[in-house]
Amino acid sequence: MSSLPKISIVVPSYNQGEFLEETLQSIFTQNYPNIELIIMDGGSTDNSVEIIRKYEHAIASWVSKPDKGQTDALIQGFKIATGDIHCWLNADDLWEPNTLFEVAEFFQKHSKYDAVFGNALMVDKHNRLISTRIEHPFCRFISIYLGANILSPAMFWRPEIYTRVGGLNPDYKISLDTDLWLRFANAGGRIGHVKSIWARCRVHKNTKSSRLGKMSKEWDEICERNQHKNKLVRFFCKVIARIMRVIWKTLVGGYGKGYRYLDYDYQLDD
Repeated sequence: MSSLPKISIVVPSYNQGEFLEETLQSIFTQNYPNIELIIMDGGSTDNSVEIIRKYEHAIASWVSKPDKGQTDALIQGFKIATGDIHCWLNADDLWEPNTLFEVAEFFQKHSKYDAVFGNALMVDKHNRLISTRIEHPFCRFISIYLGANILSPAMFWRPEIYTRVGGLNPDYKISLDTDLWLRFANAGGRIGHVKSIWARCRVHKNTKSSRLGKMSKEWDEICERNQHKNKLVRFFCKVIARIMRVIWKTLVGGYGKGYRYLDYDYQLDD
């Protein structure tokens, strides 16, 4: 067991006491023996701190004070992370059983890969299934023109690639993950994919994506930085990327029974 790599987990949280304990339990019940759990709480006014203190014996580091939001909390958390593998788990998301062991096994067997992601389930606040997100292997071209369909709770990476690209962009609130994955790829990082379902991503009326929606300004900036400057070429690249994604997702079963695009107007809290 001592040969297993250390996995640093940063949990950003703010007033997520309704879900936080279940999230922490999904970490502890992994029974992975070599974790570094870092909780960055933004000064919650609910019962979050009480929950954190309940599990303080299993937490490497935690703080509860006002910050500038999720991205800032993650940046501060990764500054003190010392693991061989890094990741973050939002305070309302969950991991599936055995995820960390599978992640460790992947990195031990594939030394040339800098990051890896798995598939995920979308669930509501009551943990009821909304959809299954089966993705195809990472493709930089598709990700540049359509966005990287990688859900952050199912993504893990070596700290070297994170340092190489300069970490998260502190200016991004919604596209922080897509931007980071693309910069991994642009820096020559190899991103692997496994077919296992690794995470449950919770969607409810108080999730950041539900409240803020798609921040087109952030995505526009990412597109301007990565996509072809010629508008006609860009248009055809988007068409090609869309065709590639549809074919690839069809081949891997990504449009199987129960598939649906996530609609944040969908009433999830009944």
